Amino acid sequence: MPITPHFHLSQTISHVTIEIKVPHIRVSAETIEVFVDGRTVHFSNPPYLLLLDFPDLFEAEGETAKYDPTCEGGMVTIELKKHQPEYWKDLDLIGQLMKPRKNASILRAQIISKESGLDSTVEDNQPDFSHTFPTESSNIFHINKPHYGFLNLFVGVFSDLVREGLAAEMIQLPCPDETRQSERRGMRLEAEEETFDPDRYLGDLDLDDDYVFQTAMGMESHWKLSTVNALTLEMESLSTDEKSTLNIQEYLSEQEKVDLASISYPILPHDIDRGQRKSLLLGLLDILFAYTYDHLLTEGEPTIESSWTICTLSCTLSWLEEFDAFDEIGDVIRFSIRRSLIYPYIRNSDFALYCWDQVTAILQNGRRC
Repeated sequence: MPITPHFHLSQTISHVTIEIKVPHIRVSAETIEVFVDGRTVHFSNPPYLLLLDFPDLFEAEGETAKYDPTCEGGMVTIELKKHQPEYWKDLDLIGQLMKPRKNASILRAQIISKESGLDSTVEDNQPDFSHTFPTESSNIFHINKPHYGFLNLFVGVFSDLVREGLAAEMIQLPCPDETRQSERRGMRLEAEEETFDPDRYLGDLDLDDDYVFQTAMGMESHWKLSTVNALTLEMESLSTDEKSTLNIQEYLSEQEKVDLASISYPILPHDIDRGQRKSLLLGLLDILFAYTYDHLLTEGEPTIESSWTICTLSCTLSWLEEFDAFDEIGDVIRFSIRRSLIYPYIRNSDFALYCWDQVTAILQNGRRC
């Protein structure tokens, strides 16, 4: 299978530049292929393959490519001319550029076949090389088993882990492969009632002298600065200098860029209904609260306990909770605050409400948070 190379994007008003790392391989006019199909850019140099779908069109002619073997073990730089000179937004959201369209997927299959020495002709009914989702198991023993996880697509995952005693260390739901969704919420609420410590809760009512609490409440999180950064980038885009390069990935670290490029797309099936989408969004809120709590508690530097904190605070993760059509945002807020007063280090309602204020700020600031 081909490898997606590491790459970096930059742009001026009139051009887009793609720097592609191809370390320690032979690059020549015979091995490299670069061509533009409207707004889609295709780069191939075995074993590397990159397909990017941009928000607007490029000129049919005018692309240039050069190879520098002395730069980071090998760097191919591609410069493309925009059809209409303007600033393109959201080029830092690499995942959106790598999301395959139908025609791009067919072309990807053609390139893979060519690199494998096979016939490069691909029929329309041949399989797509994009990400596929788990389907209902054909195993008759799984038909009536409880499903859980992303869109309830998974079944039987914990069977081996239960035998090894690992499931209890990962989640709080006992016997996850035997407990139906209709039973999980009642079991969770009962377990929370038994675990709640009123003395500890009363002790955390006044935390004015608690250093960790005060530090968490006063922390300047990265999402508080994103609005300023976005405004700065917009001001830069007003430049009339065609040679002025805009740094369109200033929000992301190098590892974050690699992680984005490694995601299999599409993330969501195309046929999810309104109820499934609502369930996913409510689950996302639940997980965002848990992340925000830990982020503030650790001052943005996760510890070895961070995974436990996030998993425990989120009933989506710890109890495989599946929100349904009757659940609302208020239910998610209530459940998360309830768990924050039972399990973690700071069990204070003011801090829990502050965490929800921060979740609101994350959502208001958009996808770059």
